[in-house]
Amino acid sequence: MNTSIKQKEKFWKPFLQACESQWRGGGKRYALKEDTAEHYRLQQNVYNFLLRKNKYQTEDYFLLLFYVPKEVTATGEVIFDTELVKMKVNISMAEKAWKKALKLLNSDCPNKSCEWCERV
Repeated sequence: MNTSIKQKEKFWKPFLQACESQWRGGGKRYALKEDTAEHYRLQQNVYNFLLRKNKYQTEDYFLLLFYVPKEVTATGEVIFDTELVKMKVNISMAEKAWKKALKLLNSDCPNKSCEWCERV
């Protein structure tokens, strides 16, 4: 599927709660790999977890829309190849990660000194 930047806005608006777009670099080396969407699973699960905690209803799936630049026309319009990936939401994965993050934030720094603690 080829999509221009102008078409992106038309597609994006109806899917604000269930879809996120990801921009990839140009050329074949940036085409989607078999596991590309997996790298966004925790992020999307946490979004759904937080929306549900704030009393918003979400679907049991999320959509990732990937844009890979295909060409730039003579007029400067960028043409993209797009791929839409639908994935199942896993709230328990998000809740586990959330609890782990809270535990870390509420505990002492595991090292006597680290680059993160020095910035606080």
